[in-house]
Amino acid sequence: MDNRDDNMGQYEVLTFVPNVIDYVRIVLLLVAYYQMPGDPVTGSLCYFSNVILDEVNGYAARLFNQCTRFGSQLDILVDLVGTCGLLTVLCMLYPRWAMVFQHNLTDEVCDPQDGKFRQPTPEPVLLQLGPFTRVGLYAVLFYLCLPVALLKTYINCVQLQEAVRTITEVDMQERKQALAY
Repeated sequence: MDNRDDNMGQYEVLTFVPNVIDYVRIVLLLVAYYQMPGDPVTGSLCYFSNVILDEVNGYAARLFNQCTRFGSQLDILVDLVGTCGLLTVLCMLYPRWAMVFQHNLTDEVCDPQDGKFRQPTPEPVLLQLGPFTRVGLYAVLFYLCLPVALLKTYINCVQLQEAVRTITEVDMQERKQALAY
């Protein structure tokens, strides 16, 4: 199989029906988070549409025989982002309950089923000490960290692109083997 066929196979996996449903879910989540503070009805409708599409997506994967590793990972990621985003919006809308939402957010991020432990970073004590004001120190930290954050974002994008390429190659090889039998 030449490189053009490999790219076509990867494109095929990326455009499987359940994956396209997940892409729609991402857009719905972005609209939901944007709308919730000012228009909670529209925001909630978008969020619950995302939840319904999560169920449809799994059904579509089985119906069209399009279950892939990439799709599985994408679905998990969209679920995680969906829950974390909702909890973040709820912290903003209901500040008195923020501690409860933050606890739930921590549980979601540190879920042992994820296979990784991602420890949330607490607010540094230094922000409350010394000659710096909180706002001033935040500004200093922002400008010091910005180049590192941009570099990290670029590296993450490159790694994501490579991960998508690699996982779709595995999916295509597994599909070819399954069809050969």
